[in-house]
Amino acid sequence: MTKKKRVKKKKVKKKDNKEKKKGKRKKEMKKVIENNNKKEIIKKKKKQKIIKEKIDI
Repeated sequence: MTKKKRVKKKKVKKKDNKEKKKGKRKKEMKKVIENNNKKEIIKKKKKQKIIKEKIDI
């Protein structure tokens, strides 16, 4: 009987759920940060408009 060569199984790296969640969280945080920045920019623009109106008056 011939010896069967043992074939090493390639280890498939499984992404841990934690890593996946971290990625999701990062994406969510990015969205939140972007939204905050947009809101701040809008607020600044509104303030500038108000200041301009006051100067005009």
